[in-house]
Order: sequence, then structure tokens, then C-alpha cells
Amino acid sequence: MAELNKDKARQKELKELQRIWINYRDAKCNFIFGLTGGGTADREGVKRCFVKETAQRVKEL
Repeated sequence: MAELNKDKARQKELKELQRIWINYRDAKCNFIFGLTGGGTADREGVKRCFVKETAQRVKEL
């Protein structure tokens, strides 16, 4: 965002892209770990997936 400080349109685009990415991440992790019935291990798997995907996204940005 700091690099886009002077370009408000690009900041808005990046925010929208991030909203879309968060929805994708959530859907992906919930799908992967929701297949086995939704027990405690599945909830922990979803949380780990969120962290892993978010860490990868940070590297991308």
C-alpha cells in the first residue's frame, strides 16, 4: 500500500483483490478440510491452512 500511496485507484483495486483472495482462501481451506466430517482435527486443519495460505500471500505481495 505504501508504494501505491499516491495512486488511490490502485489502492482500491488492491483492497478489492485482497477481499477476493480472502474469500478464495477461506473456501479452499474449508473445502479441503471439510471433506472428512467437520471434527476437531478438521477445524485445526482449516486454521493451519489459513496460516499457510496467508504466509504464502504475504510473500507474493
